[in-house]
Amino acid sequence: MTTARAPLLLHAAAAALCGMLWCAPAPRAAAQQPPARLLEQYTHTAWGALDGAPVDVLSIAQTRDGWLWLAAGTGLYRFDGRRYERVDSIEGQPLLSSNVRTLYAPPEGGLWVGYRMGGGVSYFGNGRARAQLEKEEVNILRGIAR
Repeated sequence: MTTARAPLLLHAAAAALCGMLWCAPAPRAAAQQPPARLLEQYTHTAWGALDGAPVDVLSIAQTRDGWLWLAAGTGLYRFDGRRYERVDSIEGQPLLSSNVRTLYAPPEGGLWVGYRMGGGVSYFGNGRARAQLEKEEVNILRGIAR
């Protein structure tokens, strides 16, 4: 009878050992965690109106080339990570209006620009601009989506 119980006890002991190892904390992994940082150790940079940022931002988009574009009632701005620049044309093509309402940067590249107050919609990409909807075709534009 003892020979029949031996494999059963061996399996039970192996299962218990596996369970203990599974639940045991990993002291090495805990020791490798980076120490918590103090608030003073973080850096934070903010850009505001004194740095050229528009105060009335309505939409933000980032194009594949890394530019961050901001639509504002005062125009279209682009940000390179250091400074803002007001833009009147993209790739040599003028905007239909300085009253920009919404932006969309599709994954394949380019930038869609929607204008306020019936200003239409433009697409800028591949070195050229296209007016997708003329001023008369758009009354109120709230956003551009795919």
